[in-house]
Amino acid sequence: LFDVINKHDVAKVNTIENIRWPFFLLIFSEALSLSFLPNFISHTDSTGVDLPNNVLISLPITLFMLLWTITIPFVGFLCGRFGYRKTFCVGAAIATIGLIATALSIRLFYVIVWRALTAVGYGFVYLTTQIYISAYIPKSEATRGQAIFLATFFAGSLSGAAIGGILVDRLGFEMTFLLSGVLSGVSGL
Repeated sequence: LFDVINKHDVAKVNTIENIRWPFFLLIFSEALSLSFLPNFISHTDSTGVDLPNNVLISLPITLFMLLWTITIPFVGFLCGRFGYRKTFCVGAAIATIGLIATALSIRLFYVIVWRALTAVGYGFVYLTTQIYISAYIPKSEATRGQAIFLATFFAGSLSGAAIGGILVDRLGFEMTFLLSGVLSGVSGL
């Protein structure tokens, strides 16, 4: 009986650990920009766009949230068709491209496009992780599995935002976004 329990516990721990750290790293990497994104947007070239500054600053953020939400219904299909690992890695790759391209953007239009791409990757990773935990954690541990998911998400978000504020002060916008992209890429590996 103890062998069965131990094997079950080891499998459960491995299931959560297989995805928790890559998920944390990607959430952390994307959250690095949360504390300075409005300031970064206000420093981009918005020549030819005749909108109030507060609207310009909110455009990339609003589009990010919209595309993240729109992406979510498609991820379940992709997980079923291609598997969790591939879907997670594709999402991490998309987010990585978006973050690195954002670092290189000087015009508002490109910031909006690249942040939108980052949102799609973020949506892939977010829901893939949630579905993976739901699928592989026993029903009796479902609440615990989702608690671990949320704890990992909030730990990555909060620590990423705080550290991102420090990094941007020391490294600047571009280098912080580049670092964010590198970390996102590592999460996919």
